[in-house]
Amino acid sequence: MKVLIKGAGCVGSAIALRLFRCGFDIIMSELEKPTSIFREICFSQAIYEKSATIEDITAVYAHNTDEAYITLANRKIAVMADPELKCIETIKPAVFIDTVCEERIRKTKITDASIVIRIANGCPEKDCHAVIEAISDTGCGKAIYSSRLSEKGNKYKKEASKPGIGFSHALSNGSFTPSAKINQTLHAGQIIGYIDNLPVRTAVGGVLKGILPAETFVHKGMICGYTDTGYSKSPLAVSQSDMSIAGGVLEAIMTVTYTNSRSNITD
Repeated sequence: MKVLIKGAGCVGSAIALRLFRCGFDIIMSELEKPTSIFREICFSQAIYEKSATIEDITAVYAHNTDEAYITLANRKIAVMADPELKCIETIKPAVFIDTVCEERIRKTKITDASIVIRIANGCPEKDCHAVIEAISDTGCGKAIYSSRLSEKGNKYKKEASKPGIGFSHALSNGSFTPSAKINQTLHAGQIIGYIDNLPVRTAVGGVLKGILPAETFVHKGMICGYTDTGYSKSPLAVSQSDMSIAGGVLEAIMTVTYTNSRSNITD
């Protein structure tokens, strides 16, 4: 079964890991210049480095759908630079998963695939068969199906983002150039990069665990890097919350598939 995932950042990559291990064929779409800072656990890095491996699973950059099919035949994940999802008409996925919910580029529709799933980080509560909770600490990974979405009111509206400890934010718009490297030990106030000529500093001391790639255009307030105050230099691991979301996606696929198959049974 072919699955198309919009977004190859932390959440999309966790979903890809879980579904790939369950035997699904995975194609992912991303920006031409992805902006994931946690590059060690994001398949989006394949666009920069031609391939990316998380745990024991490898994704390969595919320039077009033909290359994507070859990648699937070699039992790997395909990553395409296709934010507008021009590939969807050719791929005709059985499952489409929207982890980005960016409607300005392309509006997700319930007709995009037999099963359409959206991740609740601000997604509209429509045009999908299921929404997976990604905000609540207690309900993270819970699947809410289309028949119940209207009952939830504003529960799944995007929450205001709050700056977290360790995150470094852009103070202006411009092109970001990193000057520090992942796993480098930093002291509070140390420069980790520049936006044009304006320095970006870490507010806390620790180990740099994430940073934007060079020549990334950023806007004011955008996260440029993350410093782990625990000073851990161990490799990043896929978070438990992201794997919970991935589990909710798997449940939704199986539930909608079963429901559809039952509705097609005739006496």
